[in-house]
Amino acid sequence: MEIKRIRIAVLYAVIFIGLIAIVAFAYVRMNRLNRSLVSMEDYTEEYIDCQQAVYSMREASDYLTQTAREYVVNGDESPLQEYLEEIQVTRRRENAMEVLSRYSDEGVSYTALAEAVESSDALAEVEIYAMRLAAEAYGMPADKIESYFPEIELSDEDVQLSAEEQKELAVSMLFDENYQEMKRTIMSQSLDSLEKLIETIHQQQADEYNRAAGLMKETRVLFFVVNGMVALALILSLIFIVAPVSRAAGFIREQKELPTRGAVEYVYLADAYNRMLRLTQENEEALSYEATHDEMTGLYNRKAFENAREELADEQTALLIVDVDHFKQINDTYGHDKGDDILRKVAASITES
Repeated sequence: MEIKRIRIAVLYAVIFIGLIAIVAFAYVRMNRLNRSLVSMEDYTEEYIDCQQAVYSMREASDYLTQTAREYVVNGDESPLQEYLEEIQVTRRRENAMEVLSRYSDEGVSYTALAEAVESSDALAEVEIYAMRLAAEAYGMPADKIESYFPEIELSDEDVQLSAEEQKELAVSMLFDENYQEMKRTIMSQSLDSLEKLIETIHQQQADEYNRAAGLMKETRVLFFVVNGMVALALILSLIFIVAPVSRAAGFIREQKELPTRGAVEYVYLADAYNRMLRLTQENEEALSYEATHDEMTGLYNRKAFENAREELADEQTALLIVDVDHFKQINDTYGHDKGDDILRKVAASITES
């Protein structure tokens, strides 16, 4: 039969029947696909929530360190009050733990974070005792001490110290190597928790993506068996659904952002993936920098030195230790902030040399 003899009504009837078949089949598949997309969005939100929770806990720990140090160095009650408000009211560490507990199902990531919180609690005990000791050294009235530090008693040995000795001991407790090691332990444990969470969520997202890709393939099979009169629907589906998904695999392998051209569902999926990819890359860079650089001066830290030493294992290497003369006098005379400025200037000089 020649094409010109085909009735338009028959042509439209065939197209209509074919479209009905496609719509009916696609309706079922798209419902399943939408569920997969919603799951992927949930996993993305879960990823963001977990990451923010871990960083919130680390920020809270750093905030407590900062306020405790400011109090023992300067004796101003404002940092002490801010410290107690964070511990008793804001409770960012506990809130972060609550968020992560909803997603980790008491798994290895939860265990790692629990260890970080336990270490942070131990660190808080050191900080509170040091501030209690500083309060005694600065001559805080007994009733105030009781209100700020209920149930915290100084050891007999520390009670016998002079005010200056008590202050020096309090400062030492918050600046010595043992304290720094506890801080590094907290960072290591929180990063370990975040890595395990990311690994779990990435696997869940990959499973959902594979499920969505499988649904797309089933839809493509349907298009190939439908009457030739629904070729337009097939072409549109190839352009807006199948082709973008097929190209996406190559972009994913190369860890590149997906093009946001195609069907609404694909664009939705691509946007979610791109957002997750950008966030992952930014945080990996931030974590890598934080792990190998000193926060205040920007100089390489011990972790960076250990990495370099491993890379140069078969070559001669040397470590230069630089001491800032009279630095304690600078801190005692001009305060901790001026001391930090001096350290940054020294770091700049080292970098320029």
